[in-house]
Amino acid sequence: MRRLLIVLLLMVPGLCWAPVRAQQQTQKTRVLVVLDCTRTMGDHWQSDSKLRVTQQVLTSLLDSLDDVELALRVYGNQLKNADGTRLEVPFSPDSRNLLQRKLRTLVPG
Repeated sequence: MRRLLIVLLLMVPGLCWAPVRAQQQTQKTRVLVVLDCTRTMGDHWQSDSKLRVTQQVLTSLLDSLDDVELALRVYGNQLKNADGTRLEVPFSPDSRNLLQRKLRTLVPG
């Protein structure tokens, strides 16, 4: 629960300690999604693989977000460096569609 609260607080633009005039300016809200795509994400969990369940949850979450720029960083899907991460979708105005397309192509590494 504590991690979830921290993530939610990071998603909120202009937190209470920000100056009032900064809150009045239009700010872009950006969310970086970090996705585990290691071999274990191919394991079965509940009704499907862990990765497919994650893809379904993320897709429904992305559909509910408005006016948010998204980026996707994936780790564990590179054969050369299993510990490394890769920015699969950078922040952009059309990032929601790009991220949803990229989610469908990911396979556990």
